[in-house]
Amino acid sequence: MNINQKEIGQRIAEIRKSSHLTLEEFSNKLNIGFSHLCKVEKGTRCVSLDLLIDISIKFSVSTDYILMGKKNNTDEIIAVIHSINNQLEIVENKVKQLDYKS
Repeated sequence: MNINQKEIGQRIAEIRKSSHLTLEEFSNKLNIGFSHLCKVEKGTRCVSLDLLIDISIKFSVSTDYILMGKKNNTDEIIAVIHSINNQLEIVENKVKQLDYKS
């Protein structure tokens, strides 16, 4: 079995983008440096086991998907729910900002 760091990085970038997060926001949620995340997404730095598990838990994706690209229906449903949740958080923050202005 051959692990392809570039493909892993691309999948991590897809997870970030489907969560509607910038590189900076995503790295902050994962408590890692911006440049470290950039290198992981480009495939020039290996993803650590700790980071792999952190992404899996915080963004509700399987480690199988991150490492091997294997998806199942549950992963897709969870990804949609996660995306909706992120969008709701954005709307909630906008409503809070409007309340403060009132």
